[in-house]
Amino acid sequence: MAGNAHFDLENFVPYTVSTLSRQFASLLEDALKKQNLTLSNWRVLLCLTHYEKRTLNQIVDYTLLPQSTLSRALARMEERGLISRNKNDHDQRNYDIEITELGRDTITKSFKPVLSACAEPLSFLDENEKKAWMMTTKKIIAHLESL
Repeated sequence: MAGNAHFDLENFVPYTVSTLSRQFASLLEDALKKQNLTLSNWRVLLCLTHYEKRTLNQIVDYTLLPQSTLSRALARMEERGLISRNKNDHDQRNYDIEITELGRDTITKSFKPVLSACAEPLSFLDENEKKAWMMTTKKIIAHLESL
C-alpha cells in the first residue's frame, strides 16, 4: 500500500472469523484426539448417524471435506471398524458407506467431551448473549449463502 494508508487487519471481519474458526477447530481437534478421532472421522461419523447409508459424494457434500481427504479417511475408518463399505446396488461404481456399531459407540462417547470443550470459550457469556451470538452468526451465514 502506498503512502500512509493503513489496513486494520485486527478489525477485518474475514481475519477475525478465521482466527475464531482456527481456535475452535484446535479445541475440537484436541477433544477428539483424546477420543482417538480426527476431525474428518468425526464429521463422517456425524453424517452417518443422520443417514442410513451414504455414498462418497454425499458424504463430501455433508462434511465439506475434499474428496481425496475423505477417501483416505474412509479407508482408515474401515480398517478400524468404524464404518463399512459395500458396493451400491444401483451403481457398481459406487459404494454405500454405513456406520458400524463400533462407530456409533465411538461417536456417542465423543459428544460429552466435544460439547464441553466447545462450550468453554463461550462460558463467560450469559444465555442471552450466547443466543444472540448464534442467531447473528447464522444470519450472516444465510446471507452469505444467498449472495
